[in-house]
Amino acid sequence: MPNRPFPDKHMTIDRNSGRRYLDGVSHELQDLVRAGQKIAAFKLARETLGLGLKEAEKWVEELEVRMQEDTRCYLDDVPHELQDLIYAGQKIAAIKLAREKMGWGLKEAKEQVEKVEARLREQYPESFAAGAGKSGCSTALVLVGVLVGCGIYLLAR
Repeated sequence: MPNRPFPDKHMTIDRNSGRRYLDGVSHELQDLVRAGQKIAAFKLARETLGLGLKEAEKWVEELEVRMQEDTRCYLDDVPHELQDLIYAGQKIAAIKLAREKMGWGLKEAKEQVEKVEARLREQYPESFAAGAGKSGCSTALVLVGVLVGCGIYLLAR
């Protein structure tokens, strides 16, 4: 990895263009990577970050990977830590965090976390992993059904 690490992996959406950008990295550089213009991206990385050719090449390749890895988008007025818990489907942990950070009671914290989740799902539905926020009960029921079916099959033999 080159000398210039990425500040973090959070992404936000540019309200004018609707494009997602990795926080702390030049939008122009990300646009070049997104457009597949790697040579121009290498050149810009060398100029703006003071990297050598090999370093710039590695840095741009790492940028490309990071841009593909994290598609999460964040609301500006809510702590990222709270939003990360919501994205991960950890609503109880998010409520606990909201109570600690904001000093809210249980009911108010639950209501506020649900409002934030609704805003995130409305504004950035693609940032949620498939099935995130679901309890997983249907998976457990299917597993139990399969086990019961196998047990019946083995007893009938």
